[in-house]
Amino acid sequence: MRTTIDLTPDAHRLAKAVAQKCDMTLGQILSKVVLERFGPERIVEPQFTDLGILAIRVGRPVTAEEIKALDDEW
Repeated sequence: MRTTIDLTPDAHRLAKAVAQKCDMTLGQILSKVVLERFGPERIVEPQFTDLGILAIRVGRPVTAEEIKALDDEW
């Protein structure tokens, strides 16, 4: 699909450089970034633990110390 978008000069320069480095067109790299960042697979249904507590994914394990620090703040 052909369309016109306005990018800031810095965004255009960066996107163009990334596209060239990846041997892709500007349109291909922008499509890839948009789909990876905002595509439907990024939307996840809530998950619960066996105890019925909402499980929140933060991309890494959370330590007991971090949980205690948060608990102390409340």
